[in-house]
Amino acid sequence: MTSPAWTWTDVSTLLVPWGRPEKVPAAVEERALEDLVVAGESLMQTPHGSAGRREPGEHPRCTLEDLAAAAARRRNVRGVRLLRKALPLLRPASGSPAESRIRLRLVAAGFPEPAMNVVLTMADGSWIMPDLVWEGPRICLEYEGDHHRTDAAQFRADIRRVRRLETTGWICVRVSADVWTESGMQALVDDLTGAFRRRGVRI
Repeated sequence: MTSPAWTWTDVSTLLVPWGRPEKVPAAVEERALEDLVVAGESLMQTPHGSAGRREPGEHPRCTLEDLAAAAARRRNVRGVRLLRKALPLLRPASGSPAESRIRLRLVAAGFPEPAMNVVLTMADGSWIMPDLVWEGPRICLEYEGDHHRTDAAQFRADIRRVRRLETTGWICVRVSADVWTESGMQALVDDLTGAFRRRGVRI
């Protein structure tokens, strides 16, 4: 048995194609890097995310410091370059792999980096924790998997959450699985750009 952090470093050796690093296509390395970051962040997931609710008491499984220490011990192994690139991109408190991927892709598209799962306190003292948050311009993003549609209680709760956010001055951008298509991601980029412009922020 290996620790979660050490297992993460092993994953890097599986993601890197065989051959000389300089000959790996940029798109292949980019996807491998994203996958490694997503894997690392899945080990640091917030206990309030979907995985945390399914597996109470098991998240986070390790810290960023644990991942960095494990990576520092790996030398002269295939994938070490990928580990070094991934470490600065890792962020704790992701709630799901989808949140991690969207964050990475939006930052690559030129957006400011959002915080993940920030607690927003409402006027009545209750709180809401959107998936991705830009606190300055008061914009948040919610990724809604299929269970948000098929689970009636979740569907009603989502409507209440968005209503409460929007009536307190937040712009809430909702996305679903079509964001994983090229056209879906472009539509998100366009809509989010419009939201930032409404707040006076040029992207």
